[in-house]
Amino acid sequence: MAGLARIHVCLWLSLAHLLLAPGHDIYVSSSGNDQEAGDSPESAVRSLSRAAELASGRASVVHVEAGKYQLLAPLTLGKADSHVRWVAEGPVSVSGGVEVSNWQLVVSIFAGTPSDLRVVSADVRTLGSRSQDRHLYVNGRRAQRARLPEEHGTKIFAGAKLTDEGYDLKKSKLASTGILRPGAEFVFPRSTSPWTEPRCAVVAANESAVVMAQPCWKNLRHKPCGQGVKGMPTGNTGYVENVGPEFLQAPGDWSLDSENGTLYYALREGEAADTMTAVMPVLEVLLNVSGAVAIRFEGFTFEHGTWLRPGLPEGYVEMQSGQCLMGPSELNWDCDKKGTSGADWYWSKKSPGNIVVAGSVGIELIRCEFTRLGAAAAVDFTNSQNCLVADSFIHEVSGAGVQIGSFDEPNAKGDVNNTVRNTIIRGAGLEFSGTAGISVGYTEGSVLWGNEVSDVGFSGISVGWGWSRHECWNCTAARDNVIAFNNVHGYKQRMNDGGGIYMLGPQNGSVVHDNWVHNQTRNAGAGGPLYPDEGSAYSTWSRNVISHIRPHGFWLFLWTGSIHDIIVQDNFASSNHTFDAGTRCPLINNTFFDDSLVPLAAKAIMDAAGVNASNPWAKSEFEVFV
Repeated sequence: MAGLARIHVCLWLSLAHLLLAPGHDIYVSSSGNDQEAGDSPESAVRSLSRAAELASGRASVVHVEAGKYQLLAPLTLGKADSHVRWVAEGPVSVSGGVEVSNWQLVVSIFAGTPSDLRVVSADVRTLGSRSQDRHLYVNGRRAQRARLPEEHGTKIFAGAKLTDEGYDLKKSKLASTGILRPGAEFVFPRSTSPWTEPRCAVVAANESAVVMAQPCWKNLRHKPCGQGVKGMPTGNTGYVENVGPEFLQAPGDWSLDSENGTLYYALREGEAADTMTAVMPVLEVLLNVSGAVAIRFEGFTFEHGTWLRPGLPEGYVEMQSGQCLMGPSELNWDCDKKGTSGADWYWSKKSPGNIVVAGSVGIELIRCEFTRLGAAAAVDFTNSQNCLVADSFIHEVSGAGVQIGSFDEPNAKGDVNNTVRNTIIRGAGLEFSGTAGISVGYTEGSVLWGNEVSDVGFSGISVGWGWSRHECWNCTAARDNVIAFNNVHGYKQRMNDGGGIYMLGPQNGSVVHDNWVHNQTRNAGAGGPLYPDEGSAYSTWSRNVISHIRPHGFWLFLWTGSIHDIIVQDNFASSNHTFDAGTRCPLINNTFFDDSLVPLAAKAIMDAAGVNASNPWAKSEFEVFV
């Protein structure tokens, strides 16, 4: 049925294409002029938005000359912009950032700053309201927001009491100095739950109290199922970041003094004030496609996007995989896994992407690069069908590489037949560590095929939602998803209780086959390479290879009886340790081997997994910053 639906959609797209006005070619150049006609290379327009206007209502090809294109606003495409092919004619950068220049060496550095640290500053007042204190990239590398030293946090919060407003302090003179400035962010990795990293911002602080942003703080304080914040943002519980420039401690640290409009940065080795390139992302969305049909982008680099909500009143109260509690309702706090309070609706508000595709059909991103992006996902598909990411490279991103579908509506029917194919996702979850390399909610016919997912904070691939709230066949829209021929490794780098391939809830005919999952990073705690979690049901896991597992590590983690009706057959694993507490989950003809003696059948699966040569980055080596 899924294949037949794809054929029907393709025929419909072709007929719609014939009904459009005659197509034409449009040309864009970074040296062009938006007053030109754009109908030849000699009369090229300058901006992508002007090209979209010229292509509107026609089956067109937009040729974009090699160069850098700084967006002043998101490139927004709708129904009238359908049936357009955008082609990068050489390296094309589409950037949502602005370059920060005129750096000056700070001669008298701050007290407490290491004397050998080379600090530079730049005046960013000309950016006005566009300046932000969340992301900065220097020579292509992410800079680290300044963090409060551990000893300062320990002194401030000694004897403090946790409240619904924040913290009551025990007369902290240090807090009265203003070091916990408005916008400083309390981050709690793995301390509210092993798989999340929630964060809320400071509103005000004095010697007696720290007042936190709402509703973020109450939602974090009462996060359901015993997962609320339990202590101070110090030590093993958390840390404080986005503090003032007096706390620059290491090369690569930065801080924005918003009151004075001055940006401070500590130079890394080899960097110099007069030669460095610093970019501050100012747009939260670079490409926004809504209600469109049959748009393709080929060969573009999308870079320099930010996302500001975590530092605002809503904050980032993560339940799992970047899905959050939002709003002031006390039903957010109800640990009702059977759903009588509508737990999906309250627990699972989807966090956004920098590339947004919503309510659209046949949107394709081919041979594109997505990098230096700060949202909870680089690419997000919502209520869309037959969309595709293929032959692409996603790296150096704050959240998930690709996010598909609904998480707060179990019976959402709009997310059908979307595909991620032959794509490299490397270095995802660099800021929001609990996100997955690829994250899929309640979808039908999603295909994750032949990708390489590595060096990620949490799970490599996560499919499904709802835990054990929906136990029967066809109780949700999740069905017929395919996870096959992927190479997943270096996952769980910062979070725990995840998997190389992770699943939640009933999947109604979904299959997981011919994947190679190996070299799990964080070996302690729950989870494992193949991890169908609570409520996972009605799926088949076959012909997967699991290698390089820690001694006595589980290759398969069926930890509770709510996991049911899963077939695990013909897999290969270099460990025979299985957590097998599922219900009606037969384990059939699985083979165990030593990593030094890989069976030929397993070796064939390993060789076939991951990207092929049609991905331009398949043979490239890149430094990964984790």
